[in-house]
Amino acid sequence: MTSLYDIFHEKKALVFCGAGVSLEPPAGLPDWHMLRDCTLASIANSHSFLQKYTKNLTEIEMISETNKKGLTPEYVASIILKYCDGYFESFQVLEEGEPNANHLYLAKLAKLGYLQYIVTTNFDIFIESALQENNIPYRVYSSDEDYSSFDSKDERIHLFKLHGCIRNPGTITTTVEQESQGLSISKTQVLQQLLAHYHFVFWGYSGADLKINLDYLCMETEVEKAKGFTWNFLQKGEWQEPVNSYVSELVKLYGEKAAITHGQLPEIFKDILPKEQQIEHIIYDKNEQRDLTMYKNEQLRTSLDNWANKHINVVNAFTIVGRLLRHSGQPEKAFECYKKLTQIADTQQHYSLIANAYNEMGYLQKMQSYYQQALEYFELACQIAEDNSDRKLQAEYLNSIGGIYRVRRDYQQAFAYYRKAVEIAESIEDNKGLAFYLNKLGGLYKSVGERKKALSFLQKAKDLCVEIGDQQGLAINLDNIGKLFRDEKRTKEALEYFLEAERITRSLGDKQGIAIRLSSLGGIYKQDKKPDESLDCYLKALEISEDLGDRRGSLLHAQNAASVYVIKKAYSQAAKYYQKAIKIAENLQDTRSMAKLCRVLGNVYNFDMRNFCSALIYYEKSIVYYRELNWQREISKIERSIKKMR
Repeated sequence: MTSLYDIFHEKKALVFCGAGVSLEPPAGLPDWHMLRDCTLASIANSHSFLQKYTKNLTEIEMISETNKKGLTPEYVASIILKYCDGYFESFQVLEEGEPNANHLYLAKLAKLGYLQYIVTTNFDIFIESALQENNIPYRVYSSDEDYSSFDSKDERIHLFKLHGCIRNPGTITTTVEQESQGLSISKTQVLQQLLAHYHFVFWGYSGADLKINLDYLCMETEVEKAKGFTWNFLQKGEWQEPVNSYVSELVKLYGEKAAITHGQLPEIFKDILPKEQQIEHIIYDKNEQRDLTMYKNEQLRTSLDNWANKHINVVNAFTIVGRLLRHSGQPEKAFECYKKLTQIADTQQHYSLIANAYNEMGYLQKMQSYYQQALEYFELACQIAEDNSDRKLQAEYLNSIGGIYRVRRDYQQAFAYYRKAVEIAESIEDNKGLAFYLNKLGGLYKSVGERKKALSFLQKAKDLCVEIGDQQGLAINLDNIGKLFRDEKRTKEALEYFLEAERITRSLGDKQGIAIRLSSLGGIYKQDKKPDESLDCYLKALEISEDLGDRRGSLLHAQNAASVYVIKKAYSQAAKYYQKAIKIAENLQDTRSMAKLCRVLGNVYNFDMRNFCSALIYYEKSIVYYRELNWQREISKIERSIKKMR
């Protein structure tokens, strides 16, 4: 492969920049995780009660990455934008500052004709500042309209900002939904053109966007036409940044057209640029770096506080924090938060969010099998909706009540509540809600063994979703119809429904939904005796759930993966994932799951690995949990296994 030096000299290089190029002083952008933590602190400042929860959200172990803490910033941004406005406008404070040596190198290369195209996922403006300092004409692309007007004959420098720009906050794309949905058509069309004519040089970019879709940058579909790429990773002394699996997959795909380097950038630019154009790389000592970091962080905090004062009220602050606590697997703290909200908020002014809080409290109680308490909270939510003549919300909470009777196997009551929800949705012409409640009715008929009726209601819900264009609802219905066929051993039909549901969910950018769809696919592959395909789906679902901080989803996918490892007779791996699932269940305080998982792991150690010492440890743990549940039948079964083992 041609050397990186020659690629630049032949003017065939396109530099693709990530956050790494903007971290050095004097630019010194704040870490994305630090920005998240400052945001949460500003939200919590709206009420003293919330301030005690900031550490619960920022210091919880991040299950997607070792040695990092907190929820993924993209998920936090998604929840914030659901309940308030103006968040990305607060980022404009990051305009202050000066470009660092990395940005100035890019400007020098552009001025000397070595570089015409720069792509970046950063929304800062330091590259623009460096170009301006060198009096270089350039054009910035941040919106879809900008990308649609791209003209390769334009001789200016082209700066493509894939994730938007702080000067145009509406273009910033840093939410879970946007991450999963991928780039717009106008952006991908530009990338396709550039891949066909230029060698991509990645610098300071981890490639994390490839996690959900390896083809996020069109590099998979354009492999035949693409010129190739060099991916430069960081190197400090003897330490080298690890190459992630996504980049490794692309390297295999590109073969001789791909290369991985460590620490070549910006060092190679010193050899390319003439002496008079060299950049003075100022080294900041620890004190200077600390002072700069403190100054920038204080600016950011002030901007975020101003945003929170303008856009965050007490009610939506509690709603945001409660939702994040629930998602991060802290049900008791989430419950406390919602309960406090119901005590301090004005019911007349904020009845919908208060009703939502009661519904959330019911959901949290249901998660822990406290069904009577859950029912009482759902009924409170329903009463608030009825008192305020909000029939749409009333139907939603009647559905929640029906769910309690369903898990109690009081099917007559469950049918009554689901049907009442359907009646209300029909009367107010809430077709989206109607499709959802018909779907629930279909599931209930499946539970009582009336599969023909189940399929009829699911099909009605599906047709309604198609009629109104509810793609998310359609994906859920397709998934449920697939499960109906799966249970009837109609594997081929089930697989078709699951694949279509997964395709729609991916197109919507529903990251959590993708994990659920992958889990369905994993189940059908497992049933069809395709353990490798099944395991691949479960592990991908687990990775997504861990990335989101979704402990409930992670628990499900970890134990599913473990069960496939048992089928593959990879018992040590099975034990590893069962242990992972047990740890998550402990964090969730999910006694039922802990009891079941400890028993299953005990069986793996006992019957498969013949490790009787470890088997006994997990059997005894399981007995302790089953005693808490007062499930004597299960305890007796485990005690018989222990006796046979001895």
